[in-house]
Amino acid sequence: MAQPAGLADLRPQLPVAIQRGRDSQERFRGQLLGQVSPELLVIAGAEEAVLVKGERIVVRTLQSGKALGFETTVSEVVEHPVRLLFVEVPQAIEAISLRKADRLDVFVPADIRFTEGNGDDAHTALLHGNMLDISGGGCRVFTKRGIPLKTVVNVSFTLPGERHACAVSGSVLDAFTQNAIYGQRIKFFASEKNVEDLGEIKRWVQQNLVFADVTR
Repeated sequence: MAQPAGLADLRPQLPVAIQRGRDSQERFRGQLLGQVSPELLVIAGAEEAVLVKGERIVVRTLQSGKALGFETTVSEVVEHPVRLLFVEVPQAIEAISLRKADRLDVFVPADIRFTEGNGDDAHTALLHGNMLDISGGGCRVFTKRGIPLKTVVNVSFTLPGERHACAVSGSVLDAFTQNAIYGQRIKFFASEKNVEDLGEIKRWVQQNLVFADVTR
């Protein structure tokens, strides 16, 4: 059996996000333990997922600045002593660089949460704003109040035409003011907690880039 390109990038102990089919809203976290045979990979975790033999799933992860994703079939589910999913080695693995990400103009509401103050005075601030563009690496948002540079933020939004609500953490790279409106460029963290939503963002941007080019 020929091994797909990109299989070597799936290193052992890699955190992954598991989606039940491409159109499902159900997503679970797990850990890729490695390849146990020429035909099978093994994934630990996803205890809350009710997956059965023969079911199609989508697995996504981040590795070396790339978003990796593949569709596969559940070959076996072992419940004890720990939850293990044995899945078929995929026919293809999609790899998208997050360092040179395609960017797409949008105009969608976004909530930005971050911590203000220090020690006993620290509290969570919430700003309502609008997102002006987005890529798998970051976004630009406008708010009515500025956010200091290097502030760690969590940005919540729903992309046009999608039902899945994204909540992505990142930090403020730069900021500017125009007519009492504050703009911030936010870089998303390539972290385990973001892997699921970064994969969704990249998929959405790629699907809509062709349409954007036609309508410009």
